[in-house]
Amino acid sequence: MGEISKSRKGVIGELTLASQYIKKGYWVAMSLCPQSPFDLVVVDEKGNCKLIDAKTTSLRKSGRQKGVRINRISNSKQKKMRVNIEYVNTNPPI
Repeated sequence: MGEISKSRKGVIGELTLASQYIKKGYWVAMSLCPQSPFDLVVVDEKGNCKLIDAKTTSLRKSGRQKGVRINRISNSKQKKMRVNIEYVNTNPPI
């Protein structure tokens, strides 16, 4: 099958993160709009909501910082809405 596309990696990351929150007892809703500033809405039993933008962990492939995670920054809409960026590793351990 070859290399997995970026969009498929993104979906795998979102589902992995959603699964982790569900296992911890949270309710999770996923965004249906591809242009949404968040991927997940996570709600605890008290009704506290958290907006999450799931990012698949990417490592630098070369240079001085080879192997270091590439950090993503929130855009202005995400900052205004207080969206949390959460990283998820979709690569299985060797």
